[in-house]
Amino acid sequence: MDKNEFVKYYWKHYKFLEKQFLDTERYVAIEKDNYAVCSNEFLNLFVLICNEYDAITAEYCNSIKESAKPLNMVEKNELLCENIKGFKDLSISTKSKYDSIKIMPFSKYKKDMTYDWWQAYNSVKHKRSDIDSDTKKPNYYKANLKNVLIALSALYIFLNKFYIEKCSLGTVNHDFVPNSDVFNDFQQ
Repeated sequence: MDKNEFVKYYWKHYKFLEKQFLDTERYVAIEKDNYAVCSNEFLNLFVLICNEYDAITAEYCNSIKESAKPLNMVEKNELLCENIKGFKDLSISTKSKYDSIKIMPFSKYKKDMTYDWWQAYNSVKHKRSDIDSDTKKPNYYKANLKNVLIALSALYIFLNKFYIEKCSLGTVNHDFVPNSDVFNDFQQ
């Protein structure tokens, strides 16, 4: 995939999702004090962002190892950890106007499991009305600011990694730099 295909197929959609996320700030400030706030808009964004993350990780993993069947997220995580140096330690922080929150979306990954935010996504997607044993609330409430922000950060980080490794072949292409209105520039 070249830069133009990356922008067309992935980056434009990321910017669309990011704009939708920023539009929610009219109602809920993007800050830690509001992490538990949930809404139908956050539910919509959470599902869309995680679907996009699923798609880009599938393309990345297929570029490493073609599979006869689609890989599930546990299988993808294994490939990502094996092929991206320091994958679990990748982090990003929000811009200062959003509390400069440091996010490490992959840090809690354990073999044969997925991330907390991905588990929350699956709970929201497949078992929205089931009661969570820890919170005693329906899984619907996992469609909150915190999980949407973490999922968006994971997508942003991964899109940058994908672009650097698969599109620009490790070189800095100054006519296009994936940047965010929410997150500081990604550092490898």
